[in-house]
Amino acid sequence: MYSVLMRWADAVFLEEGVVNIVETKLRPTLGAIGQLEGYKDLFKVTPEFKQFWNWPIKLILVSPIMDLAIGQITSKKNIEYDVWTPEEWR
Repeated sequence: MYSVLMRWADAVFLEEGVVNIVETKLRPTLGAIGQLEGYKDLFKVTPEFKQFWNWPIKLILVSPIMDLAIGQITSKKNIEYDVWTPEEWR
């Protein structure tokens, strides 16, 4: 039950002076965009990340299919939208 109350992104990594926050979905949704925006806000107040609070943050949504409507919204919100399909799904 406790894990339901916790919030975390699928991945957070540092690369070339940028904090990258990643959310993955089998089917991209508007909710995933909101999740990423929420993670960005939470990152900036999480004490464990204090040394990185002033770093630029890049939001990334990854899914195995392209949804054009979601792609348009992520583009407007400056969220990177990557399509990645595992080799065994092809």
